[in-house]
Formats: sequence, structure tokens, C-alpha cells
Amino acid sequence: MYLVNGGALHNLQRITGHRTLETLMIYVNLAKQLTTVAEEANRVSPLGALLNSRQEQKRRMVRLGSN
Repeated sequence: MYLVNGGALHNLQRITGHRTLETLMIYVNLAKQLTTVAEEANRVSPLGALLNSRQEQKRRMVRLGSN
């Protein structure tokens, strides 16, 4: 999660105590997978669709109210 949220690879190396970047490449690959999984989950989430539809309804109400 550190890398997904924008943390630097060299700082992660210091935090974890790994001596080589090769070991940290495991984290980089996991971070890429987490990002892909999170994007897909957001795209297909029923809860996300419900929240988006409610936000769109609020936008329509605001537009109608401003006329």
C-alpha cells in the first residue's frame, strides 16, 4: 500500500530493511496488481454504481433548482 499511495521505492527499502532492490521488486509487482484490482473493483462494484447514480441524481436536482 505504501507504493500504491505514492511512497518511494528507496524509502520502502529503508523501512523494510531489505538490502537489495531485487527483493523490493516483489512489492512493486504486488503494488501493480493491487492498483489493477482496485480499478476493476471500482468499475464493477454494485455499491459504486449506486453511489454514482445518487450523485448524478443530486446533480440533476441542483441543475433543475438553478433554472
